[in-house]
Amino acid sequence: MSTSFASRLASPLRQFGWKEGFLYLLAMGLARLSAGKIQLIRYHFVAQPVPATTQDRPLPQGARTSIDFITPADAVVAQFPRPKTIIARRFANGDRCIASRTDERFTGYIWFARGHYDEDTVRCRYTLANPSQSVWDYDVFVHPDFRMGRTFARLWSTANRHLAEEGVRWSYSRIATANPQSLDSHRRLGIEALFSASFLKVGTLQLMIASTAPYVHLSLSATSIPELRLLPPQRAGDT
Repeated sequence: MSTSFASRLASPLRQFGWKEGFLYLLAMGLARLSAGKIQLIRYHFVAQPVPATTQDRPLPQGARTSIDFITPADAVVAQFPRPKTIIARRFANGDRCIASRTDERFTGYIWFARGHYDEDTVRCRYTLANPSQSVWDYDVFVHPDFRMGRTFARLWSTANRHLAEEGVRWSYSRIATANPQSLDSHRRLGIEALFSASFLKVGTLQLMIASTAPYVHLSLSATSIPELRLLPPQRAGDT
């Protein structure tokens, strides 16, 4: 085994830890050996607290910057980095979007779903056990030209203000093991880990193994979809 090859193997183990690093290497190996026909996808599910409005003062946006909920008719939608059909489906499902723009140039967004969210990379439905006080956030995106600035923090500051006014206490999301940058960003927002789930996909077959109910689910077609329920973290003083 060459030194460079051994170094490439050891790097994920150092970065993710032994367990997560091994699963990451296994996923990469299966995808390469099968030419992408076999996929192993692992997600960590987290809950991010929504601070009370009085505790979370929105960051100043500046005279050239605007951050707020938008409608499908907003001109900035044409600049979104996703296919128009996907964006239209999100709005049709009732999902909402907070978008940031500077001098009318799109700089970033966050999407929110209420009640449940159907995953688009694997077959799974994420159901919010307390939909009146929780949301699912997804596709958090900041334009590459603005990732060194405060766009990410301003998006979340604005989102927290709106969500708190609506009585939302928690925002759930999932983070892939292969995306440590996202995990680090969310850690700064005070996330709490809930559970994890791994999905093995071979053609139409999908095997899910999760650390929460239903724990194991095998589906052979798109009509068989497992459901993962998201409950708020239990904290001292909660009833």
